[in-house]
Amino acid sequence: MKKSLGIALAALAGGALFSAAASAQVVVGGGIEYWMTRSDYNVADEAGNTVAKGTIKYDQPGLNLFGGKGDFIAFVNARAGDGNLDLGYAAGSIADASLGEVTTRTRITQEDREIGLRWTALRTERMAAYLVAGYSWTDYEEEETLTNNPGLVWNSTGTRTRRDAVKYRAPFIGVGSVTPLSERFGVRFEARLKFFDAEREASGRPEVSDNGVGGDITSAAYLKAGNGWGLQLGGRFTHLDGGDAISAVSRWSWFAVLDYEHRF
Repeated sequence: MKKSLGIALAALAGGALFSAAASAQVVVGGGIEYWMTRSDYNVADEAGNTVAKGTIKYDQPGLNLFGGKGDFIAFVNARAGDGNLDLGYAAGSIADASLGEVTTRTRITQEDREIGLRWTALRTERMAAYLVAGYSWTDYEEEETLTNNPGLVWNSTGTRTRRDAVKYRAPFIGVGSVTPLSERFGVRFEARLKFFDAEREASGRPEVSDNGVGGDITSAAYLKAGNGWGLQLGGRFTHLDGGDAISAVSRWSWFAVLDYEHRF
């Protein structure tokens, strides 16, 4: 079982920066986003003992688009990227102990996509509360290659490279709030519940599928820079749960997004 705890830069899903004041205007816009993940990564054996440690590194640039009218905003987000993970397996954990530590380099790729609709259900002078619902896709893949002991190969492939891929699909529902602190600055909170269906393909193993319940918790600050431009900064906790057959992964993230909106 593998777990990672990451630090990232990412867009806050939903796009448009809106205030607590009501508006019947049409709004359209988009933004650029960037994920930077740098995290500790541990590999454990079946007994739960850690047999390898490393640092996972991958970047994900992306885009988001949004549009709506009045209390309704529809949005779509997409980001993808890759990176590397270097691991050192303890002597005797995956090969004969006489070979010493076994080192590997893993190429990481991840793609995330999301569509959704946000409805502002309550407005007061000091805040706005909203509901959000949609669907998300996450495709994660590892290709791990042995980098020392030239004669060594993986039992599952008979080569020096093995593959592990997980696909997560999840409808989600959530609630959130926006609290302006001034004309241009404010804070936002959002919590989502996700119902995952997951599939895993790994070298030398049968394909498995399972389901689980996870979600996101996001807190952010926003700045309206003027002339339609906006900036969001914050943090997010994400829990991807593929069920007992696939296991769960949790991440902490920091994010930023620059977007532009036009109202008419």
